[in-house]
Amino acid sequence: MLFCGLAYVAVLRAAGIGEWKFYVQGVRRFLTGYGVGIMVAAPLVLMFFSQRRRGEARRYFTSSEAWLQTGSIGVCVLWVFFFQGDQPNALESYLLFVPLVWAATRFGLTGAAIAMAVIQASMYVVLYFGGYRPQPMFELQLLLLALTGTGLLRGVTIDE
Repeated sequence: MLFCGLAYVAVLRAAGIGEWKFYVQGVRRFLTGYGVGIMVAAPLVLMFFSQRRRGEARRYFTSSEAWLQTGSIGVCVLWVFFFQGDQPNALESYLLFVPLVWAATRFGLTGAAIAMAVIQASMYVVLYFGGYRPQPMFELQLLLLALTGTGLLRGVTIDE
């Protein structure tokens, strides 16, 4: 992944896009973005190779509590990224931890993986359709990284 990040930024620079002084910053952002993507997608993909995890996912999707968690994720994402105006308070982002930890606590790693995917997807939908742009993408990636790490560690701990 590091090699891909270095190569990607080098190709952009060779094409005359960007300045060399932003090379390290570009690689850092590339690694963070792909790291978040891998941390969110890998548990979901691996979950479907395990019969036990597939059964847990079916139970998750048929649980009314899981649907309540999904609704609370939507409310939290809207509150943090849509209803706060142009410059939301960064502390409000901590609201997103509540439904994620709830899902991880009640459904283990399966709940954490699904909830994290829902959080990431709903954040991108709200940001795309809401036209919200003032917060730098790197800050959002770091938020997703913290959310994902917290949710996955909580889910694994509960499973153990």
